[in-house]
Amino acid sequence: MKNNQRLKILDICMLTATIIILLIAILLSITNIQLNKPLITTTLILTELIICLSVYRHWLAYPEYKGLKAPLFVPKAVGLGWTLNSRNPVGLTIDISLAVFILYSFGKMLI
Repeated sequence: MKNNQRLKILDICMLTATIIILLIAILLSITNIQLNKPLITTTLILTELIICLSVYRHWLAYPEYKGLKAPLFVPKAVGLGWTLNSRNPVGLTIDISLAVFILYSFGKMLI
């Protein structure tokens, strides 16, 4: 499978997960349903899925950057601005730390 096909599949998966999260938020605001643990857990799992897929997409989109020579920030593949380069060890550490922090924060809310 070519990288372009993988990128298209990843984009579709990320878009689907984002739309589901937005639909959950709209549903909650319209119906005034109180937050329950299964709904928060589903949202958390979808959020983590988006983060993991975006890191994997970045690895496919920027194959030439590797090791300590890779810059910490690279131009975004979509849109304007800069993003962390997960091929740089510092960038990967920041990405993993962010994912752990989000999991910890949501986990603490559920308890």
